[in-house]
Amino acid sequence: MIRQVKATAMPKLAERQYYTVAEAARVLDVSPSTVWRWIQAERLSAYRVGPRTIRLKKEDLEQMMRPVREKPPEVHTIQPWVPETVSEEEIARRQALVARILEERDKHRSIAPLIPMRHDRVVNASVLQMNRRQDLR
Repeated sequence: MIRQVKATAMPKLAERQYYTVAEAARVLDVSPSTVWRWIQAERLSAYRVGPRTIRLKKEDLEQMMRPVREKPPEVHTIQPWVPETVSEEEIARRQALVARILEERDKHRSIAPLIPMRHDRVVNASVLQMNRRQDLR
C-alpha cells in the first residue's frame, strides 16, 4: 500500500521540471557518466541544491535533443553570368597594370611578381628560384 501512495505522490518522470543525473541519463538514454561529462564540459547546465545534490532542468535536457539536420540543405542554382559595369577609371587602371606586366615580362622574360632580395635589390622570382637551385647543389 505504501508503494502505491509513493508512486502516485511523486510526479511522473516526464512531468518533472528538475531531474537527478541518473534520471536525466534515463530520459536522454545515455549513461550517467556521459551526463557528468557534459556537465564538466559545460554542454549541460547543472544546479546545486544543498551541498551534495545536483539537479538538471527539463528545458536544458530538451535542448540536448536536437535534430541531426537543422534544415534541409539548400539547393544552389547557377545564376547566369552578368558582366559588371566598370568605370572609366577602373579600365584605365587595369590597362596600366597590363602595360606594366608586359613591360616587366619583356625585361625579365617572366611575369612572376617582383620580390625583394638581399641588399635591397629587387629580383624576379624566377631568378630567385634559379639561385636557390644553385645553392642546393
